[in-house]
Amino acid sequence: DDDYRDAQQMFQIQNQLIESRRHDRIESGRRFVKIHHRGIERDGPDGKWKLAGPISTQERDALGFLLKQFGIDLTKDATVLSQRDSGAGPAILPEISLNTRAATLQTAEDQEVIMCLDFGTAMSKAFAIHAEDSKPYDLAVGRRSGYTEAVYPVPSSIYISDSGKLFLGHEAISQSARDQRPGRQRFDSPKQELSQGNMGDLASVPASEGVNPSGIPITKEELITIYLAYLTSLASAELEKRGLSRYVRRRFARPCWDVARTAWAEKLLKRMLGRAQILADTFHEQWAGGIDIRRIRAAFNELEGVATPECLIAEGVAEPVAAASSLVIRGERQRLGFVVVDVGAGTTDFGLFVMVEADEDARPRVFEVPESIHGEQMKSHIMGHFGEDDASI
Repeated sequence: DDDYRDAQQMFQIQNQLIESRRHDRIESGRRFVKIHHRGIERDGPDGKWKLAGPISTQERDALGFLLKQFGIDLTKDATVLSQRDSGAGPAILPEISLNTRAATLQTAEDQEVIMCLDFGTAMSKAFAIHAEDSKPYDLAVGRRSGYTEAVYPVPSSIYISDSGKLFLGHEAISQSARDQRPGRQRFDSPKQELSQGNMGDLASVPASEGVNPSGIPITKEELITIYLAYLTSLASAELEKRGLSRYVRRRFARPCWDVARTAWAEKLLKRMLGRAQILADTFHEQWAGGIDIRRIRAAFNELEGVATPECLIAEGVAEPVAAASSLVIRGERQRLGFVVVDVGAGTTDFGLFVMVEADEDARPRVFEVPESIHGEQMKSHIMGHFGEDDASI
């Protein structure tokens, strides 16, 4: 009997301790909600609310305990957004199902239509044309993205927020402007990695912590690919708006690189553009408001081993050639020589061409004068002329 009473007393003490701890955690959670509710404030000109300031581990645990009392299962959202803490394990990635329809294609659809993606240093654009009758299709990717400052181009920019969301285009710029934490960076002008970077394996070069603070690993090649997916998605939606397939054959404009860089970059761009179509289909109409970088990481993991739709990707075209093809067509008989100077944000390219229109019904043809295409990295010339400090302008 004494043993039974002792056991019963011990059981009661344990229950009291458990109940006391439970009460303390609920009370701590209640204080957390009350204190931080007072700290909610307006964030910038858009008037959205934000919760400022850090919270302690004890407060976080108390809040989690309080949410469980309301029947909220936090295990469904279990994740690790950062692996920088000592002992942190690998991130728990969500399941994602790729849209791989493009990978099953044997040939491009709407074969009489060809699209050109102008992956620019500062801004990117897209355009399509009917190969038989030269009917143009202007693709308003800027307007479709929600960009209010231009109809056709979108900014070539990527930003990963501290909360682990990846933003593209104009949203990358606006989100980065709100983040005043020192050391944060946008991944701007991604094409410069091809124009001026080392001709190595970009798939093995991780983005810096200033660009990617999430702790979820992502490489420079993957960042460029996800931007191309964004551009491809916008352009594909514009094609469909005109009753065309999103799986038309496409070319890509490129600077006048030297022979070695052209061979390296064209091969890489074809690979990235092929993968970009699959990602464009997977994340179609999900770009606005940013995408959780864990979903992007999971998508790239799933892409390993998936065949890229090579039938959709044609060869690159030098940027002045792309410009020349549409600037001097008059719809009348003519033979004309002309020079194109394509001044871009990263390079300035030059080319000499001859355009022939046999008559108003014939398809005009533009010929490149052999060995006349050249490109210059203009930043180095500017820096040499003005000096390092003034070159930032």
